[in-house]
Amino acid sequence: MAHLHKISFWYLTLFILFSVGQDFQTALTFSRSTDYAIFESAGLNGVFVVCLTVTLVLDLAASYFVLRPRVIGFWVILVALAFAAIYNIAVFGLASGDLEATKAAYMASREVRGFPANPETANKVFSPEGMKATLGISLFFALSSLGSLALNRWRFFPREQSQAETE
Repeated sequence: MAHLHKISFWYLTLFILFSVGQDFQTALTFSRSTDYAIFESAGLNGVFVVCLTVTLVLDLAASYFVLRPRVIGFWVILVALAFAAIYNIAVFGLASGDLEATKAAYMASREVRGFPANPETANKVFSPEGMKATLGISLFFALSSLGSLALNRWRFFPREQSQAETE
C-alpha cells in the first residue's frame, strides 16, 4: 500500500505543478489561447480573466501545500481541483454551444501561435464526439487527481499518518 501512496503522491504533485506551469503560460499569452477565444466568442472576456486569476491563485497555493502538507492545504488542493473540473465543464458548455465558432477560434489561436492548423483535425476535435472525448479526458485527470489526494490525505492530517504507515 505504501508503494501506491508514493506513486499517487508523485502523480498529484506533478499534476499540480504542471497545472501551475500551464496557468502561467496562459496568463502570459492569454489572448492567443483557445479558451480565451471561446469566452470571447461568447462575449465573456471578463469571465475568462476572472477564471484565469482564480485558477492561478488556487494552483499556486495548491503547489505550495502539496510540497508542504498542512490541514488547510488539503482543502486548498481540493478546491483547486474542483474549480478546474467545473471550469472544464463550463468551457465544454460554451464550446459546444457553437462548434463552428469554437473551431474557428481554435484555428485562429493556432495560427497566431505559429502552429499548423489542420482543418481535418479540427473537424474531428470539434465534433460532438470529439468534444465529449476531450471533456472525458479532462474529467479523468480531475478525478484521478482527486483520488490521489484522497489516498494521501494522511499527509495533510497528522492523526491519520500513523494509521497509513501501519498499512
